[in-house]
Amino acid sequence: MGFVRFKIVLVGDENVGKSSLVRRFVDNKFTENYIPTLGFQLFLKPLTFRPYTVELTIWDIAGQPSFEFVRRNYYSHSQGFMLVLDLTKSMADQHLEQWIAEVHAVCPEVPFILVGNKADLPEQKVEKGEFDKKSKQLGAAGEVITSAKTGTNVVNAFDLLGRVYLSALELKGVI
Repeated sequence: MGFVRFKIVLVGDENVGKSSLVRRFVDNKFTENYIPTLGFQLFLKPLTFRPYTVELTIWDIAGQPSFEFVRRNYYSHSQGFMLVLDLTKSMADQHLEQWIAEVHAVCPEVPFILVGNKADLPEQKVEKGEFDKKSKQLGAAGEVITSAKTGTNVVNAFDLLGRVYLSALELKGVI
């Protein structure tokens, strides 16, 4: 069995649920209180993709505009990222292209998946068809609709990004 370490970064506007997704994935917990991330938080979580064990090093990055210049330092050496959006806000209000440009300025070839969060809330502003279309338009390697509150598809999102990374390594002949 092989061992692979994989640095992923969660990016997106403030209050889209990045920290909640990570907490649900790592500790299977959710809190209703919004506490903005200052700088970044780091988490480790192993996943098994036979025959590999992948240790995810998860960087939860602050989404506030005031952290833009600091954030760029955290993208270095990342192998993938999740672009998280809030399904209760219009896509036009969520700076998706700006996030991709910001990460790709540091890591130009890094793949990403699009994650639509807060699927449990009734006031949805993003429909599934619009979400899928935007994912393709942005060049995402995949897309997942999640709820950090209920846990719906949270593991699937991290699993998908892990598989995208392993596939890239296999294509390059690294593993």
